Amino acid sequence: MVQGKVTGKSFKSKQRLELPPDMWYVVDNTHEAIIDIETWNAVQFLLESNKNSKPRKTAAAGYESSLFSNILRCKDCNSKLTLTTRQRKTFVSCNYRCSRYLEHSSQACTPHNISLEMLSAVVLADIQNNAQLANEDKEAFVQRLYKISMSERNAEVEQYRRRESQIQRRLAEIDNLMQKTFEKNCAGLLPDSVMANLMNGYEKEKLKLDGDLSSLRMEKLKSECQTTDISREIDKLRLHADIAELNRAIVTSLIKSIHISEPMITNGKKQYAIEIRYKFQNALNIKKEIPSVNEISDGSCVAVS
Repeated sequence: MVQGKVTGKSFKSKQRLELPPDMWYVVDNTHEAIIDIETWNAVQFLLESNKNSKPRKTAAAGYESSLFSNILRCKDCNSKLTLTTRQRKTFVSCNYRCSRYLEHSSQACTPHNISLEMLSAVVLADIQNNAQLANEDKEAFVQRLYKISMSERNAEVEQYRRRESQIQRRLAEIDNLMQKTFEKNCAGLLPDSVMANLMNGYEKEKLKLDGDLSSLRMEKLKSECQTTDISREIDKLRLHADIAELNRAIVTSLIKSIHISEPMITNGKKQYAIEIRYKFQNALNIKKEIPSVNEISDGSCVAVS
């Protein structure tokens, strides 16, 4: 049930203004759902992540070209990484590169070039490792995640509080300015036309700040009171301790996004920083970066602590 989609411009006017969705009053669960919310959210994510993907096979290790489609992100500009293929003498090389770089060249970003085979190996190993930890002691695994998330969440809440104080101070300043403007007009020191323009500007700014404040308080409340049950996501992870190969279904069911850095060249080897954001980690506002990874000439990879 949704209310508060419109508001009055002022008590002097009958004109109605449409409010942005983040200012609406929304009450959930007023009607019985056809499907549960977890299933709904999972389907929406799959639909979005599969958008514009191309389900064709590559010649490299039999992987689907859509394996990481719409999941990979450039760690520098946050653009998507696009799969590119090139015919070699004996095989087809498959590499992901920053889409912003591909479109605007080095003026916009750097290539962030990483092979599909190497990335698949890294992600597979990380899934297996996390699944094994969850299987060994699920409760300890979840508690460790909560502990990691608390420091990040507390810092986020503090940012919300500082921003809230700034907005409240500005709203108080606007109220004071409006009162002074009205008093100057009554004293004949300010023409009616100038007062009307100033008041209109103040009212617009107040309306925007009120909306920002409402959204900010909702986000702060979510951060302070978040009690997301991640057991279902952890159970999904535990099923994949023994997988030998990745597929699209596994990737989209477990992973929210993967952020790839531009490689650093050390002794002729490429060294990457890869940040995998799992769905159970996102539920707790955790960002976990796996160890840097080197790609060597034969296409294999080794972890670097």
